[in-house]
Amino acid sequence: MIQLHFVASSAAAPPAAQIWRPVSWGARVRQPLLLAAPDAENRRKERLQQLFGDDYKDETAKELARVAKVEQPAKPEPIPEWKLVPSGGISAAGQDWFTRRLTLWLEDRGVDLDNVLIVQTESDRLALATAKDVKAGAALFDIPDSLLLNADVAFEDVDVGRALRDMAPRAASRGKEAGFDTFAIAAVLAAERVRRGAVRGKLRRQDGGVLGGGSVLPQWQVNAEATLQSNAPFSPFINSLTWPDDDECIVEEERADAVESGAKLLAKMIEPTARNAWMQNTQGRGLTQATSAEDVECTAMQALLLAISLQIDPPPPIGVPQGTARWGGVARAGPALCPLANLVLLPADKKVDQDPALYNAQLGRPSTGRTDSALRCVATKDLPMGTIILSDVPGAAAPGSEAMPPAGASVCVVEGIHSGRTGKVITLRGQQLVVRLEGGDQPLVMLPARMLELATDPRSGRRTREM
Repeated sequence: MIQLHFVASSAAAPPAAQIWRPVSWGARVRQPLLLAAPDAENRRKERLQQLFGDDYKDETAKELARVAKVEQPAKPEPIPEWKLVPSGGISAAGQDWFTRRLTLWLEDRGVDLDNVLIVQTESDRLALATAKDVKAGAALFDIPDSLLLNADVAFEDVDVGRALRDMAPRAASRGKEAGFDTFAIAAVLAAERVRRGAVRGKLRRQDGGVLGGGSVLPQWQVNAEATLQSNAPFSPFINSLTWPDDDECIVEEERADAVESGAKLLAKMIEPTARNAWMQNTQGRGLTQATSAEDVECTAMQALLLAISLQIDPPPPIGVPQGTARWGGVARAGPALCPLANLVLLPADKKVDQDPALYNAQLGRPSTGRTDSALRCVATKDLPMGTIILSDVPGAAAPGSEAMPPAGASVCVVEGIHSGRTGKVITLRGQQLVVRLEGGDQPLVMLPARMLELATDPRSGRRTREM
């Protein structure tokens, strides 16, 4: 038989919850188990919270803190296709890879190429053609400020940027900012050129052996080595340029001394870059016997001449040569190399001034549209698909026509439903003019410049302009 014993609590015990437990015969009597009241426990937690602040954690929070959060790893962005090396190497890909790489790079940087297509001519030069039928006045392409290869880009180059930043204040103190901008652009071109790590070839030894009891002498074979591919921000554009040959380095007599001295300084700047690229292309592949094929001094001269011939100054508005010349947005106010512009501008020795009708596009700064657009190309006539795009210097007038009539000029409509009516130019809107016509039910119209002619004074037969 089991007998239950109960232990009574003392009268002086604190007001805490008490639990009575039964004990069996012969068992020792245990002290009562005291549990803290809920309100006392809460007060204790509040005091600890005040003492330790946010660092205090109760048992539940400590247990949850031991559990590691399970998060899905963020997927890295895919590598742009223009940064991938073609299968078989750059040499095996040929010129087609540079053309495609330039297209991919432009699209990746936000250039709309729906109306144009980069093609390769019979002379291995790149050209720009229409990808579809384009109406007169339509924009062929827009180049944003971020794609201008100017001195600011040169200052950020990993190899020559620091030296150029140190030289810039001295050039500014002498008042030679424009000439230094050209030198800085040439430095980027030369540095990117030598990053290819070109080598003449590698000697591969085929060791001899013993065949049929006789000795076989070792044989040496020379194999060409592929060049490296640089993924610098402007490498697709620079690699697509047509570099002059060694025998094409012709300099004007008045600037020969300046170009020669600048090329020598440039050669010293890019020599470490050329050496590092050669090391990467040889020792990294076990080709210690390969020799460099990079003539640093000749490359510096070619880069300087290329920068001089391809750079363009900030353009005026399209068709308004007398307009304010500047780049769009906040681009540096200086010369720059502009992608695609070099494809539609003919070289100086191949100008078609005698036949301006061959020009079918205009270059200039847009007055409407994207605020960051540095240069826009507009078709000046209806262009069928596959037409090679050619343009005069930025800001020039439309081919075969005069400059756009300025505001306040008296004009006569020569095409369209308003043909024969006269009026005054109010303002310029993009590639069209706002004209207030005299008489009729529609006094204010917007017309392209090709539909207008300056009105003539019937007494003198000369064109007039009212101020």
